[in-house]
Parts: sequence; C-alpha cells; structure tokens
Amino acid sequence: MITRLRDNRGLALLLVATMAGGGCVSVRVRSAEPVAGQGSRGRVEVNVFDTAGARKSGVRTARTIVSELFRREGLRKVDVREFREASWAAADLPPGRYTVRVRHWVDEQGKKHRLSSSDADTFALTGGERVRVDVVLRSSTPVLAGTAAVVGVLVLAGLVVSNIHINVWSNTSGGAVH
Repeated sequence: MITRLRDNRGLALLLVATMAGGGCVSVRVRSAEPVAGQGSRGRVEVNVFDTAGARKSGVRTARTIVSELFRREGLRKVDVREFREASWAAADLPPGRYTVRVRHWVDEQGKKHRLSSSDADTFALTGGERVRVDVVLRSSTPVLAGTAAVVGVLVLAGLVVSNIHINVWSNTSGGAVH
C-alpha cells in the first residue's frame, strides 16, 4: 500500500496544495463601454488586487505581478505586451479578441515566484471601446474552499481504499493482480 500511495503522491500533494493554498487567481472582465475619442481603436485597463475585499476597497496589490496581454488571430497568439505593474493600460489597440493572463510575481531581489494558480480571460474588443479587467490573486469563498476540501478528502480516501483493495486482492490470489 505504501508503494501505491507513493505512486500517487503527486496527486496527493496537488490536492493538499489546493486545499491549503487559500484560493486561486481570478481574471475577469469587469466592464466594457464605449469611450469618446478612441476612434476605431480600443483600450484595455487592468487592476490587480490581493483579495476580493481589496478589490471592493480599490486597494491594488503592492507586489510586482507579471501579466500579459495578447491578441488572438485564428489559432495564433500575437503578443501585445508584458506588464509588471498592479495597474496598467494598453491603448490604441485594433479591434479583435484579446486575452489577459497573469503569469507570476517577482520579489524584491528579482526572483520569480509561481502563483497558487494561473488564470486568463479572453474578450472581444471593438473600436472605440474600453475594457476593464480585474485580477484577484487570492479569490476564494468559504463555499468554494469547503467544496475543494471535501473533494480533496474524498479523492485521498479513494486512493487509500483502492490501494488496500489492490493489496488484499493480490495477497489472496497468489500475487497476481486481476
């Protein structure tokens, strides 16, 4: 059984990290509205917050967050720009389908760190439009956290039970696993 559990330790570690991680990154379009003076071009504005509460208060993160904006052209991804600020805007953009994605954060020494998860949101940008995107780094509600914990416990219990079943079956059948 211990060998089987070791074989599944990656899954177990992923589940524990998900339950203990305190949530996940959320990237969502907050609004899209016409803006006078933009002509046939559009604008994307992004704000990054540590928590949903900080977003409601309008307090952006103090961390250096690396995010990117790219445009989709069919199946191709065309990089527009990478950003390292908690608040940024990209103007004079041609109409099209765009994606905002959060990649990682950088500490004071310049070392890159993975976030607990990654997220992206894709949206259409039309000429003369401004799209506002909010990024919440630790987006979790008690219901979601509770659901993740229950699912994690059930999967771990299933791993243990399946390993016991395999070991019992192999011991009673002369070593052959059926």
